[in-house]
Amino acid sequence: MNRQQFERYLQGKSLPSSHNTYRISQYFGVDEQSLFMPPDRFEYAHAATGSSFAVPTMLDNLFPGDLGVLRNYLGIYHSHFVNRTWPDRVQRALCVVTEVDGKVLTRYVGRVKDPHSSLVYRSKFRGMMSFHGDRLFLLERGNAASDALAQTILMPPERHRSTYVTGLAVMVAWRPHRTPFCSRMIWKRLAEQVDYREALRMCGLVDPKSRSLDPVIRSFFADTSVSFLSL
Repeated sequence: MNRQQFERYLQGKSLPSSHNTYRISQYFGVDEQSLFMPPDRFEYAHAATGSSFAVPTMLDNLFPGDLGVLRNYLGIYHSHFVNRTWPDRVQRALCVVTEVDGKVLTRYVGRVKDPHSSLVYRSKFRGMMSFHGDRLFLLERGNAASDALAQTILMPPERHRSTYVTGLAVMVAWRPHRTPFCSRMIWKRLAEQVDYREALRMCGLVDPKSRSLDPVIRSFFADTSVSFLSL
């Protein structure tokens, strides 16, 4: 957003689009409606906020936690879980963990072909990862307007650069209803020089007994009936 454009907003010569209104409200940590309050009402509404009014917000202070530990988890992974939409299959997706300006960011890419309708469902999430105590915390938000937040808690292995990381994830199913559910989760670290397109092509639904699954992951989901819990 350039300075001249923002100056027009401040002078009341033009109004920001809904997209820019959202961006501005997120930057200053206020709701969108507050931006259109008269100055006196705005000051009164946010008088108690004090220094927390500006970025960083409270959530920003939670990330990244122990950055030294988190750097052990930078890389590309295949994440595996059981989706409430397809309870008899293991869903494999791609998760990229990177560091940007001292924050550990994640990018999730999923692609699923429904075995019943042959429709293809795609999903993208971006998030942030934190390390506190002895756990990894991941908070993600979907790119689509209808997507909700997803939270994952991972339990680091004894060796931080282990191939596998396990935990639990809370998500929202796609169909038949947008039902929240909790699933066991296992990440598998991919090689540093992995072919990204090939790794993405491998994403989708997999029979939990299929030999195409890593033996460790196959064992992890040996009983898919206890792999997820509807909320």
